[in-house]
Amino acid sequence: MEKEKIKNLYLQEFKKENDPAEKCFDVDVKNISEEVISIMRKKGLTYEEAYAVLQYSYNKLKFESNFIHLEELNLEV
Repeated sequence: MEKEKIKNLYLQEFKKENDPAEKCFDVDVKNISEEVISIMRKKGLTYEEAYAVLQYSYNKLKFESNFIHLEELNLEV
């Protein structure tokens, strides 16, 4: 359960010296993040606009996570 504790801490507070992302996720968090940032820079977003995009993305993911896809449960009706 230590991995889960580290993951929760990471998601709550990001510090440069506290970067356990590679240790608690199975995806390449750092490189994916760099890709996202690169896209926002190419679009010429200000920091405020970039934060707005990230906040909207977070809100949308959080909303979508409230729904269960029945086909994924393999239930027969």
